[in-house]
Amino acid sequence: MARKNRTKLLTLDETTWELALKKTNFSAWVRSQLRSERNKTEVVTRRCTYCYGVFEAGPTFYDHQCITVGEEE
Repeated sequence: MARKNRTKLLTLDETTWELALKKTNFSAWVRSQLRSERNKTEVVTRRCTYCYGVFEAGPTFYDHQCITVGEEE
C-alpha cells in the first residue's frame, strides 16, 4: 500500500528562501530534520523481567535495584 503524502505550507523569509533553493530536495530535507528532532527527544524504555519496573534503556538499565527470584530476604 502506498503512503499518502500530506501537504504542509510554510512561509520563508528571503534568507531561508535562498537556503531552501540550495537543497536538491527541500521536502525530503525537511522530513529528515523533523525525524531527527523527534529521535532526539524520544526516550526508549525497557521493562525489568523480575520487578516489572519501567526504566530508561541504556547502560544504567542494569544498575537498578530489584529483588530477583531466589534473592528475597
